[in-house]
Amino acid sequence: DTSNGASHVVEFYAPWCPHCQHFKYDFVEMAQEIVRRSATGLPVHFHAVSCDLYRPLCQTYGVSGYPLLLGYPPDSDPREYGIELNEDTPTADRIAELMGIELVGEAKSFYTSSYSNSEDRREAASDAARVRTERHE
Repeated sequence: DTSNGASHVVEFYAPWCPHCQHFKYDFVEMAQEIVRRSATGLPVHFHAVSCDLYRPLCQTYGVSGYPLLLGYPPDSDPREYGIELNEDTPTADRIAELMGIELVGEAKSFYTSSYSNSEDRREAASDAARVRTERHE
């Protein structure tokens, strides 16, 4: 529901898609970054929709490539297509700009991580998701 002043970012993905499997960690990190740096005080919610499980929903939005990021600013109509957020390489700053979310503080690079292996990256993403959940409970 965008009528309560909340913004929503929705990732449409396919579980079998290698790019989606890699991107999910970046998506969690971007979500954490936007929530951490948001200056508006209004909530920003992040959602991931599996197009294997929710094929009719993905067809409704015309999803034809993965992953697809759509943004819904406050008071937008979620029945519409939304703002396409991944025309370029998505960053927290670019998503915030397109969504009209004011960010404060320093940007963090998601694509030049210093993780030594994929397990470290998964652990960091899991920590990010836990922090986000704790902030909104």
